[in-house]
Amino acid sequence: YNTGGCGPIGGYTFPVFEEKHSPGGNSLTGGFVYRGPNACLNGLYFCAEYLRDTIYTIAPEGMGWSVNKRIFAGINNIAAFGEGEDGTLYAVRKSGTIYKITVTGDNVPGGAIPSGTYTSDGPLDSAGSVAGTVTFESAEAVILNPQFEVLLGAVFSGIVGCSP
Repeated sequence: YNTGGCGPIGGYTFPVFEEKHSPGGNSLTGGFVYRGPNACLNGLYFCAEYLRDTIYTIAPEGMGWSVNKRIFAGINNIAAFGEGEDGTLYAVRKSGTIYKITVTGDNVPGGAIPSGTYTSDGPLDSAGSVAGTVTFESAEAVILNPQFEVLLGAVFSGIVGCSP
């Protein structure tokens, strides 16, 4: 941050998340903290990269923050988020299309799995490798394929039954 011309640095609260304005990165659409019926999503803050098909979830973790990036092919231009009476979140495209925020069965891509928490209402499976700290939370099952590995010094945990 360029703090030239600013007051003492201790007088500011800095963001917990920022995205570099590299090619393709433009602006983030702010969202809400999920407080709906899916326990796997409770407490996650949702925001979206406007020009890309990316939605981020941000959650407190220890003394810092955990950021997870999800790609939704073809779903870009998220202009706003809304919250239903029951706490369910909705994402709204510039075109007017409304998407309900939920999780279903999911595959974590093979290869290196970035540190973070991955959630699913359905089964969650992976054939990747864990080098950092990774948690899988699934309402149904955590499926670890034969290629799945936890590298020396890494931390992996699987939790089944996170939904009510």
